Amino acid sequence: MNANKLSRSADRNGLGGAVHAGWLALLLPVLVAQAAYTRLTTPRLPVAAGPDEGEIPGRYPALRFLALGESTVAGVGAATQDQALTCQCARWLRDLTGRAVCWKAVGLSGGNARSLLVRMRAMERVEADLALVVLGVNDVVAFRAPAKWSQDLASLVLALRERSGNIPVLLAGVPPVERFTALPQPLRDCLGRRARVLDREARQLVSRLPGLSHCQTPLPRPDHLAEDGFHPSPAGYSGWAWVLAHALATLARLSPDELVAERAAVTYSPMCLSGRHAA
Repeated sequence: MNANKLSRSADRNGLGGAVHAGWLALLLPVLVAQAAYTRLTTPRLPVAAGPDEGEIPGRYPALRFLALGESTVAGVGAATQDQALTCQCARWLRDLTGRAVCWKAVGLSGGNARSLLVRMRAMERVEADLALVVLGVNDVVAFRAPAKWSQDLASLVLALRERSGNIPVLLAGVPPVERFTALPQPLRDCLGRRARVLDREARQLVSRLPGLSHCQTPLPRPDHLAEDGFHPSPAGYSGWAWVLAHALATLARLSPDELVAERAAVTYSPMCLSGRHAA
């Protein structure tokens, strides 16, 4: 029986935590060495150039869209903000709804749920109709405890709503770290498992906070990763933004009358993006 089959068998018998802890203890020296090597050898990409806010013209009144998160919201992996996640998401929202979209990206490269919470608490007022929260990878690599992660995430959502009103908030699923080619094995699988644990906590948070939704992050193709093997490329951001924009439009409860004919003309196909299976 290989390690994956053993782990699944243990999970079915209620022993998954013990087996995983045992494997982790045995692998710890290897994981520490791999993490240090990866940190030294992975290229450090800059955040996307250009303004972190803008407007996508549309036929109907503007929707104010805010994205909060880690380096993906800062646009690492894209040359300009126009190619990055927030602006591409705003563009898809415009195509889906016909509305102009005023977008703003608040991204911290290296940030996590706690540091974004500190940033949010420093703001007096947030002008937004709809928000997207993209976090998890840095909490995964720091081995943030699931309960602490969930607490930080809930506090961030509540702090956002205190400053913006009771706006709809979408949580992007924790990215599938096991697909990051920059990470060697077994570090990649270990962090992938941690990502699924934190993502499960995020999904459970949705049931406790009204107006909050969750959207699974699609599995990227290798050629949809940036040169560092860790962040999305512009094509990867576009595919991810397509998925998120549909979830955001649904969350915002846009009526059928607000969806324009351009929706049928949206030709991007997510066939390369298979949804993550719930853990």
